[in-house]
Amino acid sequence: MAVNGNSVIFTIGKETTYGTPVNPEKRFEVSSESFKYVANKTEEGLLTGRIGGGMVETMSVKADGSFSTLAKPESVGYFLKGVLGAETFDEETGKHTFTPIGNRESDLLPSYTFTIDRGLQKAFAYSGVIFDSVSFSASAEDRLKLDLTCIGQKETKVNSISDTTLKAENAKSFKFHQGSVKMDNATIADITSISFDYKNNSTNYQSTDTGLYFSRPVPGKRECTATFEATYTNTIETIREEKFKTDEIVTVEIEFVDNDNNSIKFIIPNAQIQAMENPTATGADLLKQSITVQAVDVDDPFVKVELINSVTENY
Repeated sequence: MAVNGNSVIFTIGKETTYGTPVNPEKRFEVSSESFKYVANKTEEGLLTGRIGGGMVETMSVKADGSFSTLAKPESVGYFLKGVLGAETFDEETGKHTFTPIGNRESDLLPSYTFTIDRGLQKAFAYSGVIFDSVSFSASAEDRLKLDLTCIGQKETKVNSISDTTLKAENAKSFKFHQGSVKMDNATIADITSISFDYKNNSTNYQSTDTGLYFSRPVPGKRECTATFEATYTNTIETIREEKFKTDEIVTVEIEFVDNDNNSIKFIIPNAQIQAMENPTATGADLLKQSITVQAVDVDDPFVKVELINSVTENY
């Protein structure tokens, strides 16, 4: 019989050696996933003397993908560590602080093996996976969602996942109504949607050392943006006049605190408002204003995320 998407078992294990597959250690529930084998197959380009083209061969192989899930208090730290790379943990406060890795040769993002069981007799392991970008988003009457894109090295067939001890986190996700936004320590009222995006813009290459595959991806120029939609008020117009028009550098904080005092706070210490167009009336609906801020690299840290939960060690 055919299988459906609800059959998918999605697991991850952190690698000790890049590209060397490891067994699953964490299980996550996802709303979608798109991991796939990608082969660059090219034709010889020779004249065959017949009516068609010549032979095709595989010149390179990789395994890229993406997945979407919800931001839950414990599992979200696993993803933050993957995409940012650096973490400190304060035992007194229980706070995990995630920041981007640097640009030195020794600064490497952690790599993972994703094992995905899609309900057949065999599962697929995608090894050498690096988190390249993450996008958090929440809007009225909804949960805090995240979408992650990944760059992988290879796909291999493995046994179906039979380890029943791997359980997905059953805690409730952060929600929109638990969120707040501050600019220069002043709360922006009446926010109706929030998004936070971080990109590593990683690059990799094929060489005589990598063979059929590609090198370990290395982060390039990092990008971090946040976008808010708010009802149009005098406060919002003041921000447009005094901060957007003047290229002011501002501090932006986005925080979610759940009913169990778990919290996640996104902090952009130095940001500038890149877009803030005038709200215009197209009917009798409520006027809203969109604000897009972008991190600028004038001082460390470029961006940081603080997470407080029940996990008492580094991810």
